[in-house]
Amino acid sequence: MESKFHKYNETNAPGDSVNQNENLISEKHELHAYKKKHLLYSVGQRPSTLYFVKSGKIKEFLINEEGKELITGIYTVGDFFGYNEIFKECNYGKNAKVIEDATLILVPKDEFLQKIHSDTIVAREFISLLTKNVTDNEEVLLNMAYNSLRKKVAQGITRIIDKFNDMKDGQHFIDISREDLASVVG
Repeated sequence: MESKFHKYNETNAPGDSVNQNENLISEKHELHAYKKKHLLYSVGQRPSTLYFVKSGKIKEFLINEEGKELITGIYTVGDFFGYNEIFKECNYGKNAKVIEDATLILVPKDEFLQKIHSDTIVAREFISLLTKNVTDNEEVLLNMAYNSLRKKVAQGITRIIDKFNDMKDGQHFIDISREDLASVVG
C-alpha cells in the first residue's frame, strides 16, 4: 500500500506503452535545484506550476491550530505533484517542503492544462492518479481511525519503505526524521 505516496513509473504508464513524461515534459523545461527545508508553496498561494521530481524528496503537509503537522503526501523520483489545486482552480490548501535536496521540473499551469485537454493519454494518467489518491486516502483514514498505535506506526513505516525503496548493504532503511515519521503516522 503506497497511500498518497504514489510513485509514477518513468518508463511506462499503467496499462500504456507510451511514456507519459515524453508526452508532458520536454527539453525546454528547465531543471530547478532546491535545498533541504526549502518551502515550495504554502497554504493560500495560487498554483502556477505542475511539479515533477527528478531527484530528492518532497513532503506535502498541513499544520493545525496547535502547530501539529500532518504529512498528506510524500513525493520522490518520478512523481508529479501540485495538480489537485490546478484541477480544482483553487489556492493551495497545503504546504510543500523539500525534505532531501531535490531537482524538480516545473511545468507551467497553462501548458499542463492544454496538454490535458489535447492528449487523452496524459489526461487518462492523471485521472488514474486522482482516483488512486482518493482510494489510498480512504485507506489511510481507516487506518488512523480504527487501528492500534502499533499498527498505525507499522503501516506508516511500510508506506515509507515502499515509497522510498532506499537500500543500503542490501537492507531497506528509512532516511526520514522522527518528526516527519510521526507526521506520516498521524
